[in-house]
Amino acid sequence: MVKLSENWIVETSKKTEQCASPEKGIELFVSEVLQHKNRRFFSREVFPTKLIKRTMVVTAALKGIFDQGAPALGIDLDGTIDEAPVFFAELSKSWKGMVYVITYRDDEKKARDDAEKYGVRVDAVILVNSFEEKSRKIKELGITCFFDDMDEVLQHVAPECKVFKIRNEGNFDFESKRWLYSKSTGEQI
Repeated sequence: MVKLSENWIVETSKKTEQCASPEKGIELFVSEVLQHKNRRFFSREVFPTKLIKRTMVVTAALKGIFDQGAPALGIDLDGTIDEAPVFFAELSKSWKGMVYVITYRDDEKKARDDAEKYGVRVDAVILVNSFEEKSRKIKELGITCFFDDMDEVLQHVAPECKVFKIRNEGNFDFESKRWLYSKSTGEQI
């Protein structure tokens, strides 16, 4: 682990104290951290506690950087995981946050077993009964990245969540090389 110089910490703390507001100080501190040549080595242990306590701004910035959990990932099972099992197995194993499988099934154990059969790491299986319920669960769970194959689901997901549509025979005509959609989910341009 690379230790940061006490001088760097003191100088950065002084800069943040001169900011017009705590928010601006946090912004500046985060910018300094991201520009530091050893930023990949940062951890909570790197910063001496007595220096952190010099300003509320630095403490708040560190809390924001180190206590914020990794983003949550959501994946549909049927038509998604089963279409690209190797991809989703690798993605879920490398994902640092929670991994949710959200599916239109009524047997949680079977859904979990199926996802795990494909090698997907599963933190929780969420069963839903409607498109709207799926999008509500995505928002409630703080999912910021969601994979599904159905436009009817994706059109209900809040804009702050990034969505990825999985192509399969149910939504794409491979012969004509055209997407399949209904009037309620698509508009020809």
